[in-house]
Amino acid sequence: MSWHRLDPEKTHKLLDTVRSSGEDLLFSQKNNEAKCMRLPFYTDFLLYRIENTASLPIFSMDFLGHDEDFFYLDGTDSALHVAQKNKQLSLRDDNIDAYIQFYFLNVIQEEGEIYALFDSPPLPDLINQNVHAVQKNIPAGTPEFHATKDSDGFTVSTPLFYDSALMNGHLKVSLDGNVTITALKPLLGQTMGDSFGDRV
Repeated sequence: MSWHRLDPEKTHKLLDTVRSSGEDLLFSQKNNEAKCMRLPFYTDFLLYRIENTASLPIFSMDFLGHDEDFFYLDGTDSALHVAQKNKQLSLRDDNIDAYIQFYFLNVIQEEGEIYALFDSPPLPDLINQNVHAVQKNIPAGTPEFHATKDSDGFTVSTPLFYDSALMNGHLKVSLDGNVTITALKPLLGQTMGDSFGDRV
């Protein structure tokens, strides 16, 4: 899965659709480039990115979209819920790792920054300068990403960059895309906190 740059006509159409009143400069075609990426866990929805090349650093906004409908990825899971309600989400053994990567990059958690870590990220083109944890941070011998499917979703074990610390995380991912951290364990220590440790 990789980015594809939109041609000028499609870029103009996208900018017109997502522009709100008073945002002509931010979404002018002169200062912006647009691209899209197919995601392996959505049927028709694509990931769209608008980059304002006139700003330093370059400012970008991401959307989930299909046809003329675009939903801003604003740090909440609202756009993901729209995709799920439109029966777009299909989680499988071969795409659950990509969904976990996508979810934590786009849904801000109350606990702070959380990113799943992979030796080889399933969606490498989503990795950018805003991600502080990179694959080389994973200590040797760290357990790898592992997911097991059951009747109501997936049970996942994965290394996490969790609020500035490296953790081994246990997650529950429902078939409708909700992600819950059920346990955390420091890579070099004991289980973290009763709120997580007792729910392994």
